[in-house]
Amino acid sequence: MASSEGMDIVRTPARTVVIIGVDPCVDIRAIAGAVASQRGELLVLATGWPLTAVQQRVMHDASDAAADLRLPFEARLVYSEAEVEDHLLPDDTVVMPGRVENAVPRPVPSFA
Repeated sequence: MASSEGMDIVRTPARTVVIIGVDPCVDIRAIAGAVASQRGELLVLATGWPLTAVQQRVMHDASDAAADLRLPFEARLVYSEAEVEDHLLPDDTVVMPGRVENAVPRPVPSFA
């Protein structure tokens, strides 16, 4: 915690949001490790209903990794991809893994 003119400044941890579709191809443990090394938070959004077996496995693996790393973690189920934006904050880093070899995390632009 830093102090400026007698006021405490509390910085919130960076949040990484991983959006997984019906057939995600993601190493969620590697992402969790990277987030933990930056003392961030991890949010996993699974889109679609019902969840596929692969989505269930990724959510379970994310939960296990977060517990092992003592990483703040949250998982949410969203009915459709159209609802994803409702769960994003301006400073989130979003990762959308798929069949692409190198998913590139990008910060979410400010909505203000």
